[in-house]
Amino acid sequence: MRNYELLVQAGFAPEQSIQVMTLNGARILGEEERLGSITPGKRADLVVVRGDPVGTPSEIYNVVTVFRMGWDSIRSNCARRRAEKSASINRLLQ
Repeated sequence: MRNYELLVQAGFAPEQSIQVMTLNGARILGEEERLGSITPGKRADLVVVRGDPVGTPSEIYNVVTVFRMGWDSIRSNCARRRAEKSASINRLLQ
C-alpha cells in the first residue's frame, strides 16, 4: 500500500497509481487477459477500503476486508482461528 502513496507523491494521478499496481503488473507478466482489472471473466482479488484513497491517498490503509479468490479472507481467517481455538479448548477439556 505504501507504493500507492509513493506513486501519488511522485506525481501519478491516484487512478494511474492503481493501474500501475494492478493492470500494468498483469501486462508485464503477460496475464492481462486473465488478471489486472475488474472485468467479467477475469480472476480478481479485491481490497475494500473505508474512505476515498483517490482524494486522500493515506486512506488506502483503511482496509475493511479483502476478497481473495472469491472469499472474504479477513472474516474467513477470523472464523478459522475461532474454530481452531474452540477445538484446542475442547481437547483440553476432554
